[in-house]
This record gives sequence, C-alpha cells and structure tokens, in this order.
Amino acid sequence: MSNILALSALEPRYGRYTTGQIQGLFETALTGLRAIVLASNGAATLHTGHWGCGAFGGNKGFVAAVQLLAAGTAGVKEVCYWNCHPELDR
Repeated sequence: MSNILALSALEPRYGRYTTGQIQGLFETALTGLRAIVLASNGAATLHTGHWGCGAFGGNKGFVAAVQLLAAGTAGVKEVCYWNCHPELDR
C-alpha cells in the first residue's frame, strides 16, 4: 500500500520563519504523518526531501529537522531523505 501526503510549503519572511510558521509546519507534518502511520498499521516509511527549499527559499537544514522531528513523533520507523539536486547543496 502507498500513501501520498502533500503539504504546502512555507516562504520564510525576510529569510526567517516566524514562531507561528514553525509551529504550523510541525503540526501539519505531524498530523499528516501520524495519519499515514495509523493507516499503514505502523509500517510507514517516509520518502521526502527539501520541502519548500527551491522556489520558496526555505532553509534545508531547518526543514529537514522539522520533518525528522515530526516523523519520529508520529511513529515513522524509517525515513529516506532524497536529495535530487546535489549540485545545489552548498
């Protein structure tokens, strides 16, 4: 079984995330990921990457940390973090 979860990306204002944006991103990710864990009887693997770090200019390290924290809290057992454009990682 496959589950696809689509989340909206945030655009940091002036290069910084607000407290509300951080909380909202974490809660949205947690809610969606927890639903997938429950639907898969705990056997969910998350395949993800740099949400909102292209056109939206998000911070790759911060976005990765939020995803990993949300995944762990939601009970995701395995995370595959895909970096599709290694030439852009600097």
